[in-house]
Amino acid sequence: MGLALLAHSNLPQPYWEDTFLIATYLINRLPFKVINNESPFEMTYNKKKTQLFVLSVFECACWPNLRPYNKHKIDFRSKICIVLRYSLSH
Repeated sequence: MGLALLAHSNLPQPYWEDTFLIATYLINRLPFKVINNESPFEMTYNKKKTQLFVLSVFECACWPNLRPYNKHKIDFRSKICIVLRYSLSH
């Protein structure tokens, strides 16, 4: 999965680590037929997903909310970025 993500992206080599981290994240949350359509995450932590995981496409455009980090109230609220990995705390 990591190699497939790299094949369709144009990221420089320093960001390749992020590619494999995101591939691992996705694999751990995908259901597998072998384990009764449960994900490795569900099997490891013995709990069902209580919320719908919204996954963004790797290296797609996103506009994060920057307002909490702005120094002035007239600063831009967002700017275009790209998705490299998912937050472990959200």
